[in-house]
Amino acid sequence: MEEQVNLQEFKDNLSKMSNEKLCEVIVSHRYLGILKDQAVLSMEELSARRVNGDQFHYEKHIDELFSTLPKINIDLNSIMKKMNMDDLKKQFK
Repeated sequence: MEEQVNLQEFKDNLSKMSNEKLCEVIVSHRYLGILKDQAVLSMEELSARRVNGDQFHYEKHIDELFSTLPKINIDLNSIMKKMNMDDLKKQFK
């Protein structure tokens, strides 16, 4: 329920947010997999602004923001071994 309230609050404030802030929401979703609904709304808002004459190059800004983040390399097998997940998987076979 709290997430819905936060999503509604996000929707209510969407038009007040800067282009840069909307891009940050999108990058957060792409990088961490969070704020999916907010990211979709942000992209829709940026697109609507473009249709209405805003010249902000949000695609370039998103790419630039994303490129500054460190690459995440996750080796799930290594993590599972460290967590002793192999033994746990055997129990469910």
